[in-house]
Amino acid sequence: MKMRWISVLMVGCLTTMAVMGCGASKENTKTGGEKTLTFWKASDATDDWYKQKIEEYNKENSGKYKVEMEIVASSGTFSYDDKVSAAVTSNSLPDIMMVDGPYVSTYAENGLIIPLDDYISQEDKEDLIPGSAQQNMYDGKLYAYSITESSVALYYNKDMMDAAGVEMRMPESPEDALTWAEYEDMAKALTHDGVVGTNIIMDKGEGMIYGLLPFYVSAGTGLISEDGTEAQGYYNNDAAYDAAEFLNELIQNGYANVDPIDNEFANQKAATMLSGSYQLANAKDWEFNWGVTYYPIKEKGAKAASPNGDWVFTVTSNSKEPEAAADFINYVCSKENSAENAKVNAKIPARVSVMEAAEEWSSYPNSIFKEQLLETSYARPRTPVYATLTSEFSDGLFDIFSGADIQETLDTGADAIDKEFKEVYGN
Repeated sequence: MKMRWISVLMVGCLTTMAVMGCGASKENTKTGGEKTLTFWKASDATDDWYKQKIEEYNKENSGKYKVEMEIVASSGTFSYDDKVSAAVTSNSLPDIMMVDGPYVSTYAENGLIIPLDDYISQEDKEDLIPGSAQQNMYDGKLYAYSITESSVALYYNKDMMDAAGVEMRMPESPEDALTWAEYEDMAKALTHDGVVGTNIIMDKGEGMIYGLLPFYVSAGTGLISEDGTEAQGYYNNDAAYDAAEFLNELIQNGYANVDPIDNEFANQKAATMLSGSYQLANAKDWEFNWGVTYYPIKEKGAKAASPNGDWVFTVTSNSKEPEAAADFINYVCSKENSAENAKVNAKIPARVSVMEAAEEWSSYPNSIFKEQLLETSYARPRTPVYATLTSEFSDGLFDIFSGADIQETLDTGADAIDKEFKEVYGN
């Protein structure tokens, strides 16, 4: 394995999600036959919940398994990439590690995590929403398991629409979503007096490919070949051009800001907003009437797609007790625990059965996100050089928004991605 993979994995690995970190893990130890497992996670709203679950798990498995969790602040001078790099070189990865979903492919290709097929039941595999299953698979094997999920849809300010005399067609399903033309026309009509018609995800980082990839998928490209080895003809084809051109039109016409102000939609400086399911928890503070509808599609009959993804559980190849590690994952990702964790974390359960049983996801507006996750969720590209791809994607879009030629920018990105793959993996 070429150690250059470390830089490939880590460049841009710090996403809009919480950053996680850790110290060197302990080797599995046995005290009276008890197997000790190390588990790393980033600090977030679920910290106390995990402490409780680990306490329960350890009590139930006393004398058999014991999980020791290390929670690390979501920011700091010794960041996730530094710590993981150090852990790889010192052979001190933990038994169980949460990773951001799109990086599963990189970890798997480099032998840092193991397949879970022998430890996860077929029933539980099939219970994952389609996008989660897609995200967690690599080379035909399941390398990760999800506990929660996310999605993105189009929020709109009803009061602003009424004031502008804008009547939006109300889609009845993800496949019936507003077309790009309808979305742009609405944004145009709502842009006036210091208010932009829409807010698209412009975080200058991982959030861009997470939130904007469905435009490319609806146009006809997943940005990379199915096996994750080639960007030429996928990243820079006509479909990619169409998607980039459409997004650029929103910016160049002034319908969206390339550098939005904070809380632009909540502060009524944007009339619509492409944003995540987490906004549902913030909506109680919005001082206007609002609604949410499905993620736009290119045109009538085009493929409907929507974002998904979250941090997932993996068992590292450093673990001497993979069966025990997987036992904990099965426990913490059970149906009951998935439901609990989603409520604590203001997210969506990753299991179909749990989502179907949850009343809060059965009615509007939450049901919009449920429908998308069940019917149109599309994971970010699965490739060992994902870090390069996501960096090229966000940097390239900003170059385009700044006036760069679209095709040249896409070609440059495809070349960079393929060059990285060939140099690191020798193909």
